[in-house]
Amino acid sequence: LNDQLTWKRDIPELFNYETILHSSFFRENDKQKHDEFQTWAIIYKSLLDEKKMDRAFFIENAILIQTKEWNNNLKSFFRKRIEEFNVTPDELIVLQENIFSYLHHPYPPITSYGIELIKKIYDHPKFKTKSFLEWLEPLMMRSDCKAAIKNVLPILEKINKSNPKLRTTIASIIADVYVIADLALQERATKI
Repeated sequence: LNDQLTWKRDIPELFNYETILHSSFFRENDKQKHDEFQTWAIIYKSLLDEKKMDRAFFIENAILIQTKEWNNNLKSFFRKRIEEFNVTPDELIVLQENIFSYLHHPYPPITSYGIELIKKIYDHPKFKTKSFLEWLEPLMMRSDCKAAIKNVLPILEKINKSNPKLRTTIASIIADVYVIADLALQERATKI
């Protein structure tokens, strides 16, 4: 934190390379657990608190990391920082297209996380509803993303109420869920 070259040049580069910073822990005395404090959680918080790292830069890069083919624990580390730093809808809305891309990610926890972030911004005036619905449609046909699908239904219901022009589109997207569920039931029945 006291080395300007490190926090200006080196630490921002950590967003460009897969690291193991999520597994760096320390303790201050022998009475504490070995993993009492997570080193990089404290460093990032301090950098942001002291305005040595731009908050928008951190948020954008923590969002972008989620779609990289990196260690899932490292991605989880950055998701926890986003929650810990109480990222606002105004901060997220500028990254909505990046968040929408989570809906096509092959790893279901990322799609679920995308829906969690969308819950925070879907009623924002700058939310791109049509783009969201386009990104959402393929997700609704995935049998491995049940949690994301379940959590998006209330969002669709609220969008449907606030924007009646999209009712047909929303109805079509929701119908995909029932088609997939029906196919799954038929498949199970043939196995029995």
